Amino acid sequence: MTDDRTILPGDGGADRTVVSFGGATVNAPSLAVGAEVGPFRITRVLGEGGFGVVYEAEQQKPVRRSVALKLLKPGMNSGEVLARFEGEREALARMEHPCIAKVLDAGIAGDGRPYVAMELVRGEPLLRFADQERLTVPQRIELMIRVCEAIQHAHAKGVVHRDLKPANILCVRTESGLFPKVIDFGIAKATVDRLADSTMMTMGGALMGTPDYMSPEQADGTDVDTRADVYSLGVTLYELLSGLLPFDPDALRGRGINAMRQMILSQEPPRPSARLRAAASSDPSLGARIASARNTGIDPLVRALREDIDWICLRCLEKDRDRRYGSPGDIVADLRRHLRRLPVLAGPPSNAYVARRFVSRHRFGVGAAAVLVALLAGGLVTFAQLYREAETQRRAASETLQAFQDAIAAVDPSTGRATASMGALDFLFLVEEELGDRLVDQPDALASIRSALGLARLSFKDGEGSRRLFDQAVETRRAAARTRPGPRADVDLAESLHNLARAHYYAKDMAGARELYTEALALRRGVHGTADDAGVAMTLQHLAATERQLGNAEAAIRLIDESVSMWTRLAPDSRERYQAINNRGTVLEQQGRLADAERDYQVAIEMCRRAGRPDDPLLARMFMNLGRVQVRAGRAGDARSALDEALRIYRLKFGNDHPDTQAAVAALAGLDVTGTSPTR
Repeated sequence: MTDDRTILPGDGGADRTVVSFGGATVNAPSLAVGAEVGPFRITRVLGEGGFGVVYEAEQQKPVRRSVALKLLKPGMNSGEVLARFEGEREALARMEHPCIAKVLDAGIAGDGRPYVAMELVRGEPLLRFADQERLTVPQRIELMIRVCEAIQHAHAKGVVHRDLKPANILCVRTESGLFPKVIDFGIAKATVDRLADSTMMTMGGALMGTPDYMSPEQADGTDVDTRADVYSLGVTLYELLSGLLPFDPDALRGRGINAMRQMILSQEPPRPSARLRAAASSDPSLGARIASARNTGIDPLVRALREDIDWICLRCLEKDRDRRYGSPGDIVADLRRHLRRLPVLAGPPSNAYVARRFVSRHRFGVGAAAVLVALLAGGLVTFAQLYREAETQRRAASETLQAFQDAIAAVDPSTGRATASMGALDFLFLVEEELGDRLVDQPDALASIRSALGLARLSFKDGEGSRRLFDQAVETRRAAARTRPGPRADVDLAESLHNLARAHYYAKDMAGARELYTEALALRRGVHGTADDAGVAMTLQHLAATERQLGNAEAAIRLIDESVSMWTRLAPDSRERYQAINNRGTVLEQQGRLADAERDYQVAIEMCRRAGRPDDPLLARMFMNLGRVQVRAGRAGDARSALDEALRIYRLKFGNDHPDTQAAVAALAGLDVTGTSPTR
């Protein structure tokens, strides 16, 4: 048994492929440049893999084109192989997807070896490409989504790949973004399956295919369906994000075929985050290389893989295929949920996890259902906190949960208090009343829930209602700080003051907002001292925005500078950091420092793109800012490019009728007519 580690563009037998015939690999001499194979003329050797040699070749008739010509090794049973390709040809021809390389032709060369002509893809294998480009985890996920969509298309056409792995996914960077291309469709089936179409397992006593990516049913020689591809996609996702395979390749191969098969069939893979953490602990240089290739550090990378990615990968790698995702499209759906910070369906999420996902999005939907989710999120955060406290507080948490459930039940439409057609804010008010009555003896829990409800109302643009709830929460927190002084009470009060300041800012009461933000900042600094803290950094940003509105540009810049420095140390790739840099640009622009403002806008835009958020509405807003300052600097041509990009994102995210989209259209129209700057 051999381990061919040659990375070969266009070859399915490249990375870690194990192929042998009777215990020995058969090598055939390479064809010379100019040699003819069927209608193709060899122009150069691309490389050698497990199944054979791949050449770049030219076809002259009936069409002129370059192809990747795979000449299979001797012993592949030429007549049977070609018959299989003929059987697969119709299914393969039905696939029309931009991320799938076509199989163009198949035949038998003059020396009796079968060949396959495929679309020539001038790209790099997935792993090498992602590492060379230093793609972030979100960027890698977006790339994997395209791959899964391609495999979903193939499955819809009745084609199973059966040998998916990073070496069979070639990638390029185009003007429209990162672009994967899946190759070798049909080759695994045609070259390996027996006529009964039942196994991809053995030939001459060796596993056929790539054990690292092989599903248990393939290793066991049972029937193979689309879920074998789901398994292989899971391994590929695991490796693409963590830099490691689920099973150590040396351990997988080191004990012979039977032990290898048994390992695939029975050994449970570790979570990607745990595998990476363990590898980095035993070899820090390896961990540093993996993290650097993903443009981050090892600790942030491990955190990025925890929970969602762990669950998604392990769902793909279930030994029982009935427990895997049903299709690649299901993988796509969960990956998109993860990117949108929605709870994924892969694992059994705890209530605390669902609450964290909800709160992290900072979005509250419309309608009574969304209000219920917001209520639940706020309640659960409170319960999670209370359960960490002493026994009496745990009992209080249980009582709070019961009160929360009773409050929802009390305003159910069946009781007559609410109606199915009631507006969200009216429904919310009924729940607030019920909770106020039921939690009168639990002021801490009530304050936390009122804070969550206040944020919900603020998202509904109900400034007055949110201010009322935040006022009540602040009053409760002040009383608690007086009776039970300490860091915990100061942290809670600071959060409530920060939220109340947001409501004042929303109501354009900038003096009131400044006073509240200043008090919140003092409390947070008092707790954390000179240490970096996300809460301190966020309050600095909000206070800076308030000072800007009050016309205090220099004070705003000082506050933003401190916030940016803190985010740089806390989370250098975070959204908060480049948002702060963008905000500083708006203050600099307000001062007439156009070159400095343009620099900040461009830096923020580049950071957002590097973070893998090419369609973030914040990115569109930053392009609007960049276009505006370029117009003011007299560079209308540069401004047009920025405004076009803003318009593209707004149309993609919001459609043509959204106010932000219309603002971008108006800015471009104004540029065409008068060259005037878009409005702020």
